Amino acid sequence: MLVCICKGLSERAVKETIDAGASSVEAIGKACGAGTDCGTCQGALEAMLDMNALVSPTRLVECRRTDRPDEAQCASPERDAA
Repeated sequence: MLVCICKGLSERAVKETIDAGASSVEAIGKACGAGTDCGTCQGALEAMLDMNALVSPTRLVECRRTDRPDEAQCASPERDAA
């Protein structure tokens, strides 16, 4: 699926840019050009960055994995402070 129509960039291409270290819409634009023309895709780029933050290797390490997904527990500042 195309994310940036102006540059003809697919979701996969943008994901690879994020995986290579781009951590903001501006950084994505500098690396591959997405979001630098009309700007319509910038919301989608933000959403991709947010999704990447949720499933990043660091975030997965913070979660204690179990054999049952309903029992997985993630670190929470509120819960950890109690």
